[in-house]
Amino acid sequence: MTDEDSYRKLFVAESLENHETIVNNILVLEEGSDDTAIDEIFRAAHTLKGMSASMGYMQMERLCHKMEDVFHCIRSGELDISPELTDILLACTDRIEEMIDDIEGGGDSSSINEDDLVEKLKEYETQGQQEDTSIPAVDEISIITECEDGEEGMEEETLSENPVIPKIQRYKLTLEIDKECSMKDVRALIVIQNLEELGHIISSEPSAEEIDNGSIGEDLEIIIESDSGEEALISASQITDIKNVEILPVGEDVSEKIPEYKLKIFIEPECNMKDVRAMIVLQNLEKLGQIIHTIPSIDEIDSGEIDDAFEVIISSESPESQILTSSRGTEIKEVRIEPYIQDTQARKETQPEESAKETDTKGKIQTEDTSYAKDSASKSDEPAKKDDTDSKNREKSRDNNKKKEVKNLRVDISRLDQMMNLVEDLVINGGRLKQIAKEHQIKDMDEALNMVSRSISDLQNLMMYIRMIPLNHIFNRFPRVVRDVAHHDKKEVEFIMTGGETELDRSVIDGLGDPLLHLIRNGVNHGIETPDVRIAAGKDPKGTLTLSAYRDQGNVIIELSDDGKGISREKVLKKAIEKGFVTGEEADNLPDAEVPKFLFLPGFSTAEEITDISGRGVGLDVVKSTIKSLKGSIKVKSVEGQGSTFTLTLPPTMAIIEVMMVRINNRRCAIPINVVVEVAKINLKDINRIGKSEAILLRDEVLQLHRLDEMFGKAQPSGMIVIVQYQGSKCCIPVDVVEGQQEIVVKPVSNIIGTCPGVGGVTIPGEGDVIPILDVNTMII
Repeated sequence: MTDEDSYRKLFVAESLENHETIVNNILVLEEGSDDTAIDEIFRAAHTLKGMSASMGYMQMERLCHKMEDVFHCIRSGELDISPELTDILLACTDRIEEMIDDIEGGGDSSSINEDDLVEKLKEYETQGQQEDTSIPAVDEISIITECEDGEEGMEEETLSENPVIPKIQRYKLTLEIDKECSMKDVRALIVIQNLEELGHIISSEPSAEEIDNGSIGEDLEIIIESDSGEEALISASQITDIKNVEILPVGEDVSEKIPEYKLKIFIEPECNMKDVRAMIVLQNLEKLGQIIHTIPSIDEIDSGEIDDAFEVIISSESPESQILTSSRGTEIKEVRIEPYIQDTQARKETQPEESAKETDTKGKIQTEDTSYAKDSASKSDEPAKKDDTDSKNREKSRDNNKKKEVKNLRVDISRLDQMMNLVEDLVINGGRLKQIAKEHQIKDMDEALNMVSRSISDLQNLMMYIRMIPLNHIFNRFPRVVRDVAHHDKKEVEFIMTGGETELDRSVIDGLGDPLLHLIRNGVNHGIETPDVRIAAGKDPKGTLTLSAYRDQGNVIIELSDDGKGISREKVLKKAIEKGFVTGEEADNLPDAEVPKFLFLPGFSTAEEITDISGRGVGLDVVKSTIKSLKGSIKVKSVEGQGSTFTLTLPPTMAIIEVMMVRINNRRCAIPINVVVEVAKINLKDINRIGKSEAILLRDEVLQLHRLDEMFGKAQPSGMIVIVQYQGSKCCIPVDVVEGQQEIVVKPVSNIIGTCPGVGGVTIPGEGDVIPILDVNTMII
C-alpha cells in the first residue's frame, strides 16, 4: 500500500466519523438552540475542511467552509434554524457523503458538483447578515453641559454610537497530539490552517517548516493574535488526534494557576522493596495532580535505583493534608511538604531578560537537581529564567519522567478475520487432540491438553471481545431516517434510542442495518398517525418511536416500539383473504397473536397506495429472512389503537457456539444449546397421532414430535427425546443417543448447495466429519 493509499484510507475513516457528528448534531439543533451541538458541528466541520484542503479535495473544502459560515450566523443569533434550512444542511451532508464515497473509490470528488448547495447557503448567509445590519442603531443621545459662566444652558450634542471593535488579544496555545497518531505533521498543519482563518499566527514551536518536514513530536505551541476569543480558538484546534488544548493570554503567569509543592519522602531503611513503595506513593500522588519532577527520576526508581529518601515536585489543587495522606503508607517513615516557589517568585521579582539563553536539557535537569537540595529560603535569590525557556524545560522534564506507551492500535478488519479463522482451527484441532487422548488413555497428555484448552478458551473469548462492536455503530444513522420520513409524511415524531452501548459481533452488525432501517421506516410510515388523527384519538400530536437494546439470557434483544395506531386485524385479514393465504372461515377463528404473521409473507402489504416509502409488498419478508440468516428471530405484538412492538432476538456472535451433540440413525448432528429446554425419556406408547402429526403429552403440555427421517433416514425408536423451544413454542426431536455438550465453530452452508431447510450451518469437529447444525426456528410453526 502506497503512502497516498494509506492517507486516503485514513481520510475516509475519519471523514465518515465527522460527517456522522455533523448530521446527528444538526438534528439536535433542529429541536432547539444547543450550544454544545453547535460547538460539535464547528469542530467536525473545521476538521473536515482542513483535512480535505490538505488532501487537495477542494470541492469538499468549499462546501464545508460555506456550511461553517452559515453555522456562524446561527451561533451569533443572526439566523434562526428552520425546517427549510435544516433540509439544505442535511442535503449538504448527503453531498459530502457522496464525495467521501467517490474518494474511497479512488476519485478526488471533482466529478461531484457542489455549486447549487453553495449558492443556497450563500442566500441564507446573506439573509442572516441583512437581519443583523437591519437592527436599528442607538438613537442620538442628548447631553446637557454646564456653561463656563455658571449659568446652566442646554447644549445638545449628537453622538452616534460607534461600532464596537473587537479587542485583538495575543494568545499562547499548547496542544498535545495523540502518541498513537501516525500523521502528527498533518494534524499540526490542519490546526495551523484552521487558526490562520481566525487570526495572525506570530510563531509556532516547532515552526511550520519543521512540521512540514515531519520534525514534530507530541507537543505543539502556537502564539496567535486574534479577536475571535478563546472559545473559537479552542474549537478550531480540537480536531482528531488532538488530546488536549490549553490556551492562555500571553503574559499570564502559568505557574500561579495551580499551586506546586515539594515533598521529601523517607522510607524505612529496613524496607526490602524501596522501589515498590516509592512507585505506590507516586501512583497515589498522580491521582491528585501533575508530577513535575522526581529525584531520582521515575525510570531510575522503576529500575531499583533508590535509597532511603526521594523527592517529588507536584502541581496540585488538593490541600496539603490530602497530599500528605496520599504520600504515607506501609514502610514510609516520614513525609515533609513545603510550597515550591522557585520559579514563581523569580518571575515576580525579575523581568525576563531578552539575552537569556536556553540551557541544554541535561544541564537544566542537573541544575534543578542541585537546587532542590538547597534551603527553600535561598530559592528566591536565584536569577529568573526566561518564561518560554522555563516552560519548555518543565515540559521536557515531565516527558522524561513519563513512560511512553502505545495503548490503542488501528487494525484492518481483514486481519481480525484471519485471526478468527486461526482461533477456529485451534478449537477444531484441540477437540481432535482430546479425542485421541481419550481413545489412547494417555494421562499426561490429558493434563497438558486441559491447560492448552484453557488457553485456547481464553484466546477465543478475547477474539470474541475484540470483534464486538457497539450497536451505536448503526443506531446513529436512524435519527436522520426518522426525521426525513416524518417530514415526508407531515408527521411529528420523537425518536428515543437506548442501549446503543450493547455489543454484537461484527458479522451480526453487518447484516443488521437494512432490517432495522426498514422497520424504522415502517414504524413512522405505517405506525405513527398524523397530528390531526392523533388529536382526534385523544393522543399527543407528536408520536413516539423507541429503539432499545439489551442483553437477555446470553442473547441480544432489540425492540422497536411505537405509540401509533397498531396493526388492524380487519385490514390484515382482508388482504390475507384477497391473496389466498387464508379462507374467510379460517380468518374468523384465527387468534389475534397469529394475525401479524401474515405481514412477513412475500408480497404482503396493507398500504392503500404505493409511495416512495411503502406499498410494494417488499420488506418485512426480507427483514425476516435476513434476521433468520443471522440465526435470530423476529416477532411482533400489537394492540390496535395503542401501538406495536417488534422484537428481534439475536445471538451475540455467529462464529463459535455451544451445542448439544446427538445421534439420529447413528449419524451425528448438533442442536444449539440456547434452544434446548431438556432431555427426557418417554414411553413410546404415549405417542399419539393428531391429524398428520405426532404428539406427546409431557407434564400436562402437548408437544409436537418432529422425526428427522428425511434428513437422517428412519431410525429405530429409542424413547429418548430432546425438547427445544423457539419464541415460546416447544416441540421435541427423537434421538438415539445424547453425546453431551460441546463448543463448535459454525461454518455457513456453501452457496453451491443452496439453502437447506432445517440446517443452519455445519461444523467440522476433530475427526474431520461434516456435521449439520439444526435450525430449530424452521421446525416450530
